[in-house]
Amino acid sequence: MERLTDFWMTMLGAGTLYRGNPFAVHKKIDAIREHQFEDWLAIFNAAATDMLPPDLASHARARASRIAESLKAGLFYRPQGLGSPSQTAPS
Repeated sequence: MERLTDFWMTMLGAGTLYRGNPFAVHKKIDAIREHQFEDWLAIFNAAATDMLPPDLASHARARASRIAESLKAGLFYRPQGLGSPSQTAPS
């Protein structure tokens, strides 16, 4: 939980508390599926709305949406002809 808090404090401009690679962390989760990002965003958006001042909540929701789209693109996007993520060669 502390690492997540550091991540979001950094993302919302409260300094550089988080140093890491969120993409690499999410890539290690074999069971992660694209549809789960929508569920996560719904939970995150509700929590941000409930816990943050309106202007910061709006910023957090927008930032979370951009991060989710970026992660989904990296984890799941495969141009036609390149196969599914499980069929691609390891890096």
